[in-house]
Amino acid sequence: MRCSCYRLVYLLLLTVLCFKDAQADRTVKIRVPQAIISGKDAALQCSVDYEGEQLYSLKWYREGLEFYRYTPQSRNPVMIFQVAGINVKLSESIPERIILEKVSRNVSGIFICEITTEVPSFYTVLGAAKLKVVDIPKRELSLTGLKDHYYPGEIVRANCTSDYSYPPANITWQVNGHRVQKQVMTRRILGYYDRSTVVSQLRYRLTKDIQRDKIKIQCSADIYDVYHRSVAFSIKVSDSHDWPPTTKAPTTSTEEYYEMYDGFEIASTNSPFSTLWFFPFSGASTLASPVPMLLLCYLCYFISIT
Repeated sequence: MRCSCYRLVYLLLLTVLCFKDAQADRTVKIRVPQAIISGKDAALQCSVDYEGEQLYSLKWYREGLEFYRYTPQSRNPVMIFQVAGINVKLSESIPERIILEKVSRNVSGIFICEITTEVPSFYTVLGAAKLKVVDIPKRELSLTGLKDHYYPGEIVRANCTSDYSYPPANITWQVNGHRVQKQVMTRRILGYYDRSTVVSQLRYRLTKDIQRDKIKIQCSADIYDVYHRSVAFSIKVSDSHDWPPTTKAPTTSTEEYYEMYDGFEIASTNSPFSTLWFFPFSGASTLASPVPMLLLCYLCYFISIT
């Protein structure tokens, strides 16, 4: 509780100082990666236009806790304060650019740089930025469920799976280089501790005016600007008259859609009509008499009521 109060007071102080800085039109140039992969080094940069004044101190905070201080006039100019998960690589750091070594997930948060000038002004200015440490998928992106050959009117069904990651990957689809609208695809997120697997399901109807050539289906997975993977598959579309009517009927055009309910997907099927395919009989064929069938139906009815 005491720690929370300290952080609240610090954030209020930060608000006041930032308002003062905005009036003075002197801002900190702070550069912190928006996201970085867990286990990598992160570079934090901070500078300001001193306008002829000398630097008194430069400090770095994470979530209100100071972990780095540089005071050039002190006997020991650099001081490091212990904050869980933060290790400053001093051998590669300078006051304006410090390196955090092998960051872990618990390092994510708001980083604040505070610069104070020398006497007589002791002018203080602050800048803040958010750092997100992510876990990328260990397995490659996979695209499954596609056939080699389709016909106009068919629905292309495909699954694009991105392995466990944090945060969940953002999956997008393209058909012949054009982004597929969201209403024709669904997403399922399966939790595994704090990581998630994302399965994006494509339901794309091939219109009758589509090109009678190979079509490129591509899915991509992204996590901020640190992870990008794509996988593509080409399918062939033929005219309907290419179907061999005596060997195989085309897939019935059944409209399929998905609805979200409490985070889970419920599949629904809407079949407004049925299609019957008739094939010529080889040889003579006869129809059995309906009398035995009627007797059997009456027998089953009397057994059920007794």
